[in-house]
Amino acid sequence: GIQTYWSIHSLLLQYLFLTAFVLLLLGNLAAEAQATFDLSVPTGIGFIHIPLKVTQVNSQPMAIDTIGDFYDALGGAANVSFITTYDTSVGVWRSYLGDQSNGTAADRTITDDLGIITVMKNAVTLTFGGNALGTNGTSAMMLNRGTNLVGVPLDDQRLTRVSDLFALQGIQGNATAIIVLDPNDGIFKVVAQ
Repeated sequence: GIQTYWSIHSLLLQYLFLTAFVLLLLGNLAAEAQATFDLSVPTGIGFIHIPLKVTQVNSQPMAIDTIGDFYDALGGAANVSFITTYDTSVGVWRSYLGDQSNGTAADRTITDDLGIITVMKNAVTLTFGGNALGTNGTSAMMLNRGTNLVGVPLDDQRLTRVSDLFALQGIQGNATAIIVLDPNDGIFKVVAQ
């Protein structure tokens, strides 16, 4: 019921607030003009990155520009408990809770490097079509001091392991740890320098 939902939501946010780490997500899409991407969103907690400017979902025209659009594409309340992002400009976690969140700060625009945390009732697999993010095969992530939740928008041959992120300019010497969610066992793991 609602008490369980708020307890899970509260525990997740408490866990995330207590981390003083950089949270990074790896996208796995090479830069190309038109692309497709299969996104599998697991039951429970998932770290998600959308590596396209989405214009199609499952071969049907549909733009995904905001978190609300993504919520709808996932099947809405039937499949999604809530979707959380981190707003580094004010240091606040924002949770999209459904229709009541439309037009609020939680219904933010999906950017090239936006990391997304999903809490799902049911697993969903979508095929996105659209334009790969980045310009001429390159892209940038904006990192701020403290916690960041970002996605790596391009497939980069320098990145074969999560720990390879520590060698990238801007992250090297600045990030102390990266928290990942192991898709095999659903356990958060820390990768440290």
